[in-house]
Amino acid sequence: MASISALMCFESEEDFEERHRRATIIENQHELKDIIAFNRKRIQFRALPISLLAESADSLREVWLIFVDPGDQNCGTQQRFPKEGDRCRLQLVFPETDDLGEYALYDTERIDNPAALLQFHHAEWNRLAAFKVFLSKGEQSQALRETTAQSDMNFRSGSGPKVLMEGGIRVIFKLGTQSSTTEAELNALKFLMSEEASEKQKEAFKYLMAFQPTSHVNLFHHFKHMAKPRANPFGLPKSVASLYTSFDEDQANAYRHFFSKLPCGVGVLPGGPGTGKTQFNLSSICLAQAQDITVGTGWVETRGAKVLYLLDINKPLDDISGRLAKMYTDVGLKKKVVRLYSWHYGNAAGILDFSKGFLDVVRLAKRLGKDSGGFQLPSHRAPTVHELAWDIFQREKFAFKKLSNKLNAVLRNPRASTIDFKKLVVRLYMDVFKQVDTIFTTPVAASKQFSGLFNPDIVFLDESPHMRELSSLIAIAQFSPVCYIFTGDHRQTEPFVSSGEDENKYIAQLQTSMMKRAYASGATMHELLVNHRAYGNLLSAVSKMFYNGKLVSGLPENGKFPLSVQRLCDRYFKPYTKRNPVGTVSRLIVQISDSEEESHGTSWFNLTHIDFVMSMAQKLCKDPEFTNIRGDGHGSILVISPYKEQVMRYQSVIRASELKGIEARTIDTVQGGEADFVFLDFVRKLATPFNNDPSRLAVALSRARQAEVILMDRGLATNRGGKPWLCDVLHECEASGRFCRVKRLEALEMSKSIDIGRDIKKRLVSQIHKMSEEAKARLPDKTVAGDSEEDEGSDFDDNGGDKWLGDFKSLAIGVPYRSGRVSNKPPKDKPYIINGVVMGPLKFVDRDNHSAQNIDDFAQQWPKTQSPPTDSFHNLLHQAFPNGWTKMVTKSDELLCGLYAVIDSMLAQQLALPTPTMDELRWMLQNANAHFLDKTQDSFLLPSNNLTVDQVAAALHDWGIYQDPALHLRLGVVLGGQDPHPHWIVPTASDKEPDLITVWVHNNALDVHGEGLAIGHYSGIKPNAKPGQILWSNRPNGRPFLRR
Repeated sequence: MASISALMCFESEEDFEERHRRATIIENQHELKDIIAFNRKRIQFRALPISLLAESADSLREVWLIFVDPGDQNCGTQQRFPKEGDRCRLQLVFPETDDLGEYALYDTERIDNPAALLQFHHAEWNRLAAFKVFLSKGEQSQALRETTAQSDMNFRSGSGPKVLMEGGIRVIFKLGTQSSTTEAELNALKFLMSEEASEKQKEAFKYLMAFQPTSHVNLFHHFKHMAKPRANPFGLPKSVASLYTSFDEDQANAYRHFFSKLPCGVGVLPGGPGTGKTQFNLSSICLAQAQDITVGTGWVETRGAKVLYLLDINKPLDDISGRLAKMYTDVGLKKKVVRLYSWHYGNAAGILDFSKGFLDVVRLAKRLGKDSGGFQLPSHRAPTVHELAWDIFQREKFAFKKLSNKLNAVLRNPRASTIDFKKLVVRLYMDVFKQVDTIFTTPVAASKQFSGLFNPDIVFLDESPHMRELSSLIAIAQFSPVCYIFTGDHRQTEPFVSSGEDENKYIAQLQTSMMKRAYASGATMHELLVNHRAYGNLLSAVSKMFYNGKLVSGLPENGKFPLSVQRLCDRYFKPYTKRNPVGTVSRLIVQISDSEEESHGTSWFNLTHIDFVMSMAQKLCKDPEFTNIRGDGHGSILVISPYKEQVMRYQSVIRASELKGIEARTIDTVQGGEADFVFLDFVRKLATPFNNDPSRLAVALSRARQAEVILMDRGLATNRGGKPWLCDVLHECEASGRFCRVKRLEALEMSKSIDIGRDIKKRLVSQIHKMSEEAKARLPDKTVAGDSEEDEGSDFDDNGGDKWLGDFKSLAIGVPYRSGRVSNKPPKDKPYIINGVVMGPLKFVDRDNHSAQNIDDFAQQWPKTQSPPTDSFHNLLHQAFPNGWTKMVTKSDELLCGLYAVIDSMLAQQLALPTPTMDELRWMLQNANAHFLDKTQDSFLLPSNNLTVDQVAAALHDWGIYQDPALHLRLGVVLGGQDPHPHWIVPTASDKEPDLITVWVHNNALDVHGEGLAIGHYSGIKPNAKPGQILWSNRPNGRPFLRR
C-alpha cells in the first residue's frame, strides 16, 4: 500500500476529517493487535501488597492496595502497561508456588500513587504504579496478608522498594481491547464537525485547516494586569513581576506580541531545546493568576484565572506540575494546583461519584494516624484531587459537618455508604474544584470536561508536536477558554504511530503535527531560540544542523566554559586525543574500530560500547569534582541510544552496579530529559533511515548541559541513510582535536587511565580551610591527642608507641586486613583527631585495665572457645540492649552501608533524638576526609564509599557536634555472625562528656583468626522488645509504619 504524502493545509474540514478519521481507525486496529499480543505474553511484573483498604459488608470481597514495578517504561518494552485510571484484570503469582490459582482473575484499577500520603520518602516509591485490586476472600487474600506482614518487618528497617519486592509477589495484567485515546480523538472530531460546537470552537477549528485567521484575541484585554509587567501599572507583587524581567529577548517579545494577537484565539509557539518553553508557560500562568479577573456577561463573577495544562506524557506532567507548585510558593501566590490522572467519576446518566477515591485516601490517612491536626500536602509535587479534598475537608470540617458525621458511620459500617453520603462527597469535591486554580492532566483525561466542574480561562498544550493532531483537538472540542496556547518543538518530536506504510496509507499525515503544519504554512510569527542549557559550545553544531544557525546561546562568552566543564574536558577527554584545546567544544567522538554490533530481533546492541561507557561512567560517579553546573550537588549522567535492546542492556548493568545519578533512555523517550554528562551510543557503524532521522538526532544532540561523548563510526557521516546529518558534528570534533579512533582494548585502557584522584587532596584541604569560624568553634579545642596532657586512663600513650591496626583503609568494606600486608600506611607518629574523632591506631580497648591491643594480638588472646573480655564496653552493650538486639536489613546504595547503618540505628535506638540525613552525613564525611589529607603527606585518595570504621565514626560524631544543642555521639561496633560477639567502641574527643551517647552498629566481620580480620557489610541494630512490648509505635522522630 503506497503512502500518501501529508498535507500542510486543508481546503475544507471535510478533507481533514476524511484523512484523520480513516488513519485513526486503522491505527486503532493495529494497537488492538498489540494489546492482544501483550496479553498473550503474560509478562510477570514485580509487586508488593501494601495494605487492605476495605472489606465488603458481607466480608466476601476485599480491596487491596498493591504497588507494581512497571519495568522498563523508557525502553517501550511495556508500552501497554496500564495508565492512571485504566481498568483491567489482574492475576496474582506467589513465588513459592508460581500457582495462579483457580480463580486468579481479579478486577483492578490503576490509581494515583499514594507514596507521599504514606510518607514513603525513598524516591523509588514514586516510580512505582499503584493499583486497587478487588479480591474475593480466600486463600490468595490470606497469602496477601502474610506477604504484607512480612513486608511490614522490612518497612521498619527503612528498606526501599527494591529490597521489599524481592520478597513480594508477581502480577500479570490482562488488558481490555477498548482504546480510550481513539475514542476521545474521534469524539472530538465528530463534535467539531457537528452543529453542537460553539462559534468560538468552530472558528478555532476552521483556523487550523489552512491557518487563515478571521479574528484575533488580545490576551491583555481579558487579563489587563498582565500588560506591561515591567512598568507594573496594576501593582503586581514584585516577585511575580520579576518573572517577566527574567525573560530573555525572545521570551519577552513573545509575551508582548504573541499574546496580544492570537489568531482566532489560537497561539502556536515553537521553541528549540533548552530555550525555557516550560518556564515561559509557568511564568505566564503566574502572571495571569496574580490578580482576579471579572468573567461573565449577565451574571458577573470576580475570581482568579483558571488554567488547564495538557501534555500527553505522564512523567513530564508530574515534574512540571511540581515546578508550578514550587513557583507558587517562591513568588508568594496562594494558589492551588492539582495533578489529575484520570476522570472516571461520572456514569452515563451524568451522576457523579467521588466516594470511592475519597474513602481510599481517608482510610490510608487514618491508618497512618493522619486523621487529626491537618494532613500535610506533599511539598515536592502537586497533590492529587483526592489528597487536596482530604486536606480541605480537614481544614474546613465545620463547613462539612454532615459529611464528617456520615464519614464516621461509613468507616464503621460500609453499608452506610448511601446515596446521601455520595452526594455530600460530591459537594466537597465541587468546593475543591472551585478552589483549584490550575489542573495538570492528559488530553484523554480532559475529554470528559471534568463534568463541568472546572472551566478554564486559558488552555496550554505543552509538547504539542508529540500529540497526534486529533489529540490536540480534544481541548478545543471540550472547552471554550479565552485562548489555546500550543508550545513545543516540531523539529525534535513527532506523533508516535505504531502502524506501518503497508497497513496505513495515511501514516504520513498521522505523523505530522499541527505545529509542523503551522510552521510550514508561515503561521508561527514568534519562536524561542535562546538556549540556556548547553555549555562548552555544545550548541553550535545543533543550531547549524537543525535550526539554520538561529538557535543561539544565552550564556555570556566568558561563561560558556566554567570550571566544572574545563575539568571534565581535561580529565575525561585528554586520554583520547593528543590535542586538547580549551574553549572549543566539550564534545568527544570515539570510534572503536573493532567493536561488533549484533542484532536481537529487530533491534541491535554492541557490548564493546557498553563496556566503554560504563567504565567511564563509574569514574564519573566516583569523582567528587563531577558536580552540576551550580556546584551544589553531584553531576547527572544520561546514556542515550536509538536502539531499545542496547538501552535495556545498559539499564541492566546500571541496576547491577547500583550506580546513582545515571539513567539510560532511548532517543524516542528522552524528550524533555537532560543531564550534565551525556553518552550518545549509535551502536551501529552505518547510517540508516532510523538512526539518521533528523528529529531523533535533534533530540539526542541537545540533552547535554556540560559534556558529551558520542560513540559512532565515520560510516554514520556518509549519505547511505539519506542526508549525512552527523557530518557537521564530526567535522567540528575533528577540527578541535576531539575525535579519536581506537581499538577495543586501547579504549578500555584509556578509560582506566583516567585519574580522578589528581588534585583532590589539594582542593579538599582548601575547602576545609574555608569553613566558617562558627563551625570551627564547635570542634574540640585540641587537634592532636598527644599535644595535650592526658588524663589517667587515656587510651593512647603520649609517644604514640602503640601498635597500628594497619592501613587506614583496612576496615573498608570488602577490603580484608591481613597482618604484614599493609600498604599506604598512615603516618606513624602520634594519634590525631579528625573533627574530634581519634584517627590512626584504632584498637580494642579494655578501659578497666587501661590497656590497648591491636587486632592481631587480640585475636591470639581470644580463642573461639572462650567468651570475649568482660569490660565496661560489654556492660554498655548489655545496658543498651537488655533484651538482646536484632540486626536490621540495611541498604548499601553507593556502597555507603556504614552511613545507612548509622541512620537506621539512630532511628531504632535513640527515639528522642533527631535523625541525621544521608546528605548531612556525607557532608561530615567529606570534611573528615579533608582533615585526614591535611594531616598526612600520603597521596592516596581516601574512599568516598566502602567506608572505614574511622570514617563512619567521624561522620556520626561531627554530625552530633553540629546539632543545636550539640550531641556527643560515638560509634559502637558489634562484629561477626557468632555469639558471643566481639565488640569495640571507636574513641572520640567527647569520651569524657557526661551526656555521651553510644550508637551501636553491626558489621558482619569474618570469624577472628590468627591471620587477622576482614570487615564486611554494616547493618543497623535495634533492641528486642519484651513480650507484649511495642517499640515501633508513636516514635517522635522515627519513620511511620503501617499499623493493622
